[in-house]
Amino acid sequence: EQAKARHRSLAEVLQEDTGVTLPAELAVMLGRLERELRAGAVSAESEAWLAQCGLTVEQMESQMEAEYIPERRLHLYHCDHRGLPQALISPEGETAWRGEYDEWGN
Repeated sequence: EQAKARHRSLAEVLQEDTGVTLPAELAVMLGRLERELRAGAVSAESEAWLAQCGLTVEQMESQMEAEYIPERRLHLYHCDHRGLPQALISPEGETAWRGEYDEWGN
């Protein structure tokens, strides 16, 4: 799951594709732009900066790697008085896992 979730940032994509090391200030600006693009709300400041560079929001979006969002599953842990898990309950109320321990927790 972690390997799937890892994606290159916009700055990393541009650096690797062009073979040029970006100045830190530019990498920070690209990081902010990427966050805005992923949120779907690009600020007027970022749009003005892109226009000065002769770029559009669409061009920058096409450079971004897709963000992997893993499927979320919610389960309830049922624990005993010692905090040891006894069962894992699915959202449907089914027991997905059950454990038994001796008096020493083994």
